[in-house]
Amino acid sequence: MDTKKDVSQIYIVLNPVAGHSGVDDIHKMLEERFQVGTHIYEVYETTGEEDVAELTKAACSRGSTLVVAAGGDGTVAGVVNGLQQAKVPLGIIPVGTGNGLARALQIPLSIDQAIDLLAGENELMNLDALRVEDKIYVLNVSAGISANAMQETPHTEKKRWGVLAYVRTIIAQLVGFQPRRFWLTIDGHRVMIRASEILVSNGELLKDPFPLGPRERFNDGMMDIYIINANNLIDYLKVAWNALVHRGEKKQELRHMEAKKSVKIESVGSPLPTQADGETLGVTPVEIEIIPDALQVIVPKANENQEEKNGRKNK
Repeated sequence: MDTKKDVSQIYIVLNPVAGHSGVDDIHKMLEERFQVGTHIYEVYETTGEEDVAELTKAACSRGSTLVVAAGGDGTVAGVVNGLQQAKVPLGIIPVGTGNGLARALQIPLSIDQAIDLLAGENELMNLDALRVEDKIYVLNVSAGISANAMQETPHTEKKRWGVLAYVRTIIAQLVGFQPRRFWLTIDGHRVMIRASEILVSNGELLKDPFPLGPRERFNDGMMDIYIINANNLIDYLKVAWNALVHRGEKKQELRHMEAKKSVKIESVGSPLPTQADGETLGVTPVEIEIIPDALQVIVPKANENQEEKNGRKNK
């Protein structure tokens, strides 16, 4: 019997400056969890100069059976793009500030618990992706005021305040802000709308029990489109309140639509900034295509109550 086939070969891409965790502590936890004889792992610490996607592709070609993104959403995005068509699953150790995908997929935000998940009992989940040109993303793509805030917020502020830094920038930008007109093309059907923000999400936002919705919505072959029409800070607070308290109700400040194939966002007049998974993407126009079952990711096993709930939904 060839025992080598039973040994996991793990390639870990670690961003040493992400979040607030010490790199030495992470290395120690990896040594403790990944037992010699069942796990062979290699850690690459990023410098910010390398192409993470190319590193991931090379690791897969060398025979890695799992590639782990140990960092924030930017590290995850780089690894994800290297896993296209590789048929090697993704593992996540949420070392960053936002950790959007980890939250959405109910992966433990505690580093030691996330490593325990990778080394212990888990399951593989198919994950859809959003393609923009030659890159894929797993959370969302947007155009409008929040994308502009991501572009205008200094890195030092992001490092210090995390997502709150974006909130501060958005509040400052809302003074004198006016929504814009957009051409929005959904699965070939083109309409003009007025909005301050258009967000195309891989999952459904603000649905029980998690802010990013049930994780099953991240592999349903659909894109959720959110059209926000707010003129000022009061309107934005109203959008947030209605989304949190009156979930499922139709409100003129927040419209929800779905797409099965593609979405194109065009701003009327001057181009507007766009973002994807929290990183500055460019400016409008931007076209997003859904890629069903683009990759697999390690997640916690669904508990029996959740499986029963999902079963009732599917009947």
